[in-house]
Amino acid sequence: MTKLERVAIVGTVGLGLLGPVSAASGATIRCVNSTRSECQVAHGTIGAAVAAASAGDIIFVGAGTYNETVMVDKQLTFLGAQAGRDARGRPGGAQESIVNAAAAGSLNAGFLVTAGGVVIDGFTVQGATEGNSNGGGIDLKGGASPASGARILNNIIQNNAVGLYLNFEGFAAVTGVVIQRNQFRNNTVMAVGFGDGIFTSGCADVTVADNTFTGHITAALGFNNSSFVKITGNQSTSDATFVIFTGTTNSSFSQNRGSGFTAQPGSTGNGGAAVAIGKNNAYIEVSSNDLSTGATRGIRVTSLFGTGVNHHIGIRSNQVRAMVMTGISVESDMLILSTIEANTSSSNGGDEFFVEAGNSDNVLLANTARVTSGFGTLNGTCRDDSVGGGTAGTANYWFDNRGTGTPPGICN
Repeated sequence: MTKLERVAIVGTVGLGLLGPVSAASGATIRCVNSTRSECQVAHGTIGAAVAAASAGDIIFVGAGTYNETVMVDKQLTFLGAQAGRDARGRPGGAQESIVNAAAAGSLNAGFLVTAGGVVIDGFTVQGATEGNSNGGGIDLKGGASPASGARILNNIIQNNAVGLYLNFEGFAAVTGVVIQRNQFRNNTVMAVGFGDGIFTSGCADVTVADNTFTGHITAALGFNNSSFVKITGNQSTSDATFVIFTGTTNSSFSQNRGSGFTAQPGSTGNGGAAVAIGKNNAYIEVSSNDLSTGATRGIRVTSLFGTGVNHHIGIRSNQVRAMVMTGISVESDMLILSTIEANTSSSNGGDEFFVEAGNSDNVLLANTARVTSGFGTLNGTCRDDSVGGGTAGTANYWFDNRGTGTPPGICN
């Protein structure tokens, strides 16, 4: 299959308009439980189709349940019964191509991918409940042949310990991945003590766009030691944490909406906030997000997770409201040379903006701490416990903020 033909097929799938597909020179259209007119070869299982396929082949998978772990070691396109149909509003059920992870122990995954350029579109993937390093509903591996360039589109990914794993440190990085229009739900196994929608480590150039997440006891998204990650247009409901960043650089979390966060014990590894910025991050932008209700904190720069101070972090134009404690908080010795700008924090149970001691050379500009009657006793307050040569004797610089300040002068 030529590059142009492959791009045309994937683009058509993304629009939900998949019509007749023709095999390019040297490629074969294979089918599992499907009567599509384009089918050239039929197979009894997805694994059998993979084993017989050559790089560039297309595998159509009809509706039904497939109790298998699909080992993908070549560049293939998998099109389920719902290929091209946005998964965010799909209820699931009998009309789906359901991959139910069958293996256990050291290997427990729906799709385990060790090749570049793989497309997985229009499936339900479930049953990977072991929570080990060869697991997850969809597992995109690094290594000698990393699963770079993968497209994970229009899937329901549910009832796994982790919905999607993306690489592990110590292997060649997985890069150039797009994860879009998927529904991640209830990827949580209390028996293994955690649950994530997407968990990554050591990846680069990843886009996570227009997905929904619900029911994860650790986080909808966990990005560790990664770079050039773009997270935009996603929605989280009833997750413990929307996103956790640790050791990540040159990345953004923007225009996402999260609500109804759920309190979970710290043993699950959640960030104790809607957005948790752990240690050793740099050049992260958290902007234009709407975060409300239930989390202990809204946006938290935290001493949890890893080692090292954060620098050049931008927290801008976010709406944070109705959290149990602080709206936007920076814990001791965690942040330098960063900007918190044009955020509105309201109706939270504690300070709206709180910078603890040991943080310095940060700019807090044009933020609004809004008082709303009936919520916690400290609403409307900005607080900075640092000491230095900045505004009002703090170590930071506060300009044009609205609210009540401690010390006086940081919010007017």
